[in-house]
Amino acid sequence: MLDPCRETRYVRAMSAPTPPVVILDKSQMAENIGAVARVMANFGLAELRLVAPRDGWPQERAWATASGADWVLEGITVFDSVAEAMADLNTVFATTARPRETRQPVRTPREAARVLYDDRASGLGVGILFGGERAGLETSDIALCQGIVTIPIDPRHQSLNLAQAVAITAYEWRTLVLDAPPPNFREGEPPADGALTLGMYEHLERELDAAGFFHPPEKFRSMSQNLRVMLGRAAFTAQEVATFRGVITALSKGRGRVLEKLAARKSSPKGGGLFSLRLKPETPPMKTRAAVAFEAKRPLEIVEVDLEGPRAGEVLVEIKATGICHTDAYTLDGLDSEGIFPSIL
Repeated sequence: MLDPCRETRYVRAMSAPTPPVVILDKSQMAENIGAVARVMANFGLAELRLVAPRDGWPQERAWATASGADWVLEGITVFDSVAEAMADLNTVFATTARPRETRQPVRTPREAARVLYDDRASGLGVGILFGGERAGLETSDIALCQGIVTIPIDPRHQSLNLAQAVAITAYEWRTLVLDAPPPNFREGEPPADGALTLGMYEHLERELDAAGFFHPPEKFRSMSQNLRVMLGRAAFTAQEVATFRGVITALSKGRGRVLEKLAARKSSPKGGGLFSLRLKPETPPMKTRAAVAFEAKRPLEIVEVDLEGPRAGEVLVEIKATGICHTDAYTLDGLDSEGIFPSIL
């Protein structure tokens, strides 16, 4: 017969949320993969994903160090990139001991376990990302995550092997499963998964690149990483991702229309176009026709324009005349104005 306390803990473990996915990036040794599978099985984690393992997969030597955790090794899936490995996950924390240039929340394994537990109980996909034995994680991959996990070890000897790091984070999850109170209720829509979020990042970066934002070109990598981290902190829902991408599309199309108007204006032998006029506050809204005196190098020429009612202190002036260069200086006749700013709208 089971001890009552032990039986209660067993029931809690069986009814707990599905454990987080463990992702190993560019792991080098089969023995380490097996050791990771072993500690995952110790603490109830089962899903292991590999990103570009150095010696491919499967590797026979892994089974020797797994000590019977065969189900973890047999369920391994392999991906070409970190982005692909976390595409179906909503919350992923990257483990690293080194300071990074990304401004992301940094948590201990215990704090991270609490967040992952709540998110998983709310139906979200969660995971923990570990770097390779030699080089760790790339900053660009960390930027795809929702935060950083750092194990508080003694700074005089900051050296943990891969299986040890996985064991510590897995232990915190297991402790939470057995002893934690019910998870917090999540209000609102969950964050978008990694695939939707990455698509939004790449969409924004393409349009910014087309607009010349990434200058000089060698700063593209660091600037794009900073943008991803900033946007990642917002934890967009799927609907918010769609809305934001709609904003990007609208802005890019609007830029195209402006460029088309400018090109047409430069190619036309005739004058005319849309200009911005800023009125003084005491000038009332109006829609009338007024004479405009153009003071150019040519003799003074009077033309008529349409004035639309002001919006935020401005009106649009559409010049109907021909043969007038848009760089000419001119003033309004009979209106109390601050001047006309000749810029194509």
